[in-house]
Amino acid sequence: RYTSQEKMLIDFLNSEYSAGLDKTSRCPALISKYCVLRLYRQLVSEAMKAARKAVLTALVTNTASAMATLRKSAMRSLGIVIEADVNLVREPSVEYVIQVRSLDDSALVRQMSLDLLGRLLARTQEAEDEEKGDEHDDNEEAERNDQNAALAAEILPGFIKVVRGRVADTSMMVRRKAIWILSRILVQQPADHPDVMPTCVELMKRVNDSEMIKKVVLDTFEKIFFSEARDAEPTEKRAMQFAKLVDAAARFVNQKDFVEDL
Repeated sequence: RYTSQEKMLIDFLNSEYSAGLDKTSRCPALISKYCVLRLYRQLVSEAMKAARKAVLTALVTNTASAMATLRKSAMRSLGIVIEADVNLVREPSVEYVIQVRSLDDSALVRQMSLDLLGRLLARTQEAEDEEKGDEHDDNEEAERNDQNAALAAEILPGFIKVVRGRVADTSMMVRRKAIWILSRILVQQPADHPDVMPTCVELMKRVNDSEMIKKVVLDTFEKIFFSEARDAEPTEKRAMQFAKLVDAAARFVNQKDFVEDL
């Protein structure tokens, strides 16, 4: 049974958030980032489990709306909620939504899908920065952030193929976002990870897009194959991988200077 507060929340989501959005004249900003984030954090208690599920269901449902603007806003809000609770990405409905909306007809929706994964990536980056800065707070919030960062690092590799599918997107903004995400996921993986080489080749095929993308790709390859943080001495397998990459560059990239730089 729902409590009175849960009923109020569910009624709001079902009426104002869903039905009211069709009337553009009375539709100001959707649920704001801070509202969604604070709302979900209030719902993490077991006592509000039913309402928490209602929030997630409402957001997931709206990602399939006939209106592209609503799909985009629902994906943005879903990303904000996931930022507060990374565990939600393990939900089958959420994983499915990320995969499907990354193939959406609207470039803005596709970009929002990648932004959602970008939020997970930001979690892992924050944890790395804190480690380097030696900043450790002995409080519940810091512990939850560390747990979320560890979960994000574990979950992200599972979406490599989803993001890789957007490297050749028709939208330049989506392509750039996909390349940015992949470059950062790759440097966190062992060089012998099965997805590293196929993804490197896909990234390399986009270096003709712009000088910025070319620089990102070269920097990524340098970190993967020559970073001191990795093996001190290159292995035979690593050398063979890099040789294959140079060979692929000569075949797929119509830029002599890129092959020379590589």
